[in-house]
Parts: sequence; structure tokens; C-alpha cells
Amino acid sequence: MTSAPTGQTHLGRLCRGSEIRNVLRGGRHFGGPAGVLKVKPGATPVSRLCVVASRRVGGAVVRNKVRRRIREIARREIHPEAEPADMVFRANHRAATMDFESIYEAFTRQLRKAKLLDRPRKQQWTGEG
Repeated sequence: MTSAPTGQTHLGRLCRGSEIRNVLRGGRHFGGPAGVLKVKPGATPVSRLCVVASRRVGGAVVRNKVRRRIREIARREIHPEAEPADMVFRANHRAATMDFESIYEAFTRQLRKAKLLDRPRKQQWTGEG
């Protein structure tokens, strides 16, 4: 396992169907314009994320683009010292037509409500204080 660059979180992937269903059934719900985030306290030392994008979101290229964007935002923005959490983000069809900035705003708002993000907006991408 490689370490994440300074200021970035190493995210694991939530892959097992039983673990994903466990988060979907018992996790806290945070809705937003790009999709639904479910969060449950983590069972491992690192936070894990699963991004679900069904065929309703679009074709394979579109679904993969949405997944990559969500994973990258989570990797950069989840606070490195936040309590480990298991997260499932279920993208909806509107995520396919949203630009990166819109997805960024929507997803970081959900992360902030989930207490996984607590840095001021200006520090998030630039690192300025």
C-alpha cells in the first residue's frame, strides 16, 4: 500500500456486496443534486468508498467519468484525521450532465454534513490558509 501525498487521504475501496448493503441499510443518509451519500462508521483503519452509477446515469464512459470525479474529490477533500468511515455514493442521472465544479460543490456539501470535511472552502484545493 502506498502512502497518500501530504494533505490527501488514502481511501480504500468498499467492494464486497455484503458490506455495501450493510452501509446502504444502516448508514446515515445525505441527499444532494448529484446523488445520495450513505455513511457508516468504518470497520477498518482507513475510510472506504464505493461509487455506484447504474445504467440510468448513462453509458459506460459517462458512468466511469462520474465515478472518477467522485473518487478524486473524496481522495482530496476528506480530512486525513477524520474518523474512518465506510461510504457509498449512489449517483443519479443528473450527475451525468453536471460539470466538475457542480459535482464538487454538491459532493463536498454532503461530506461536510457527514462531518468528513471541515476545512474552509479556500483551503480545499489551493492549500492556502
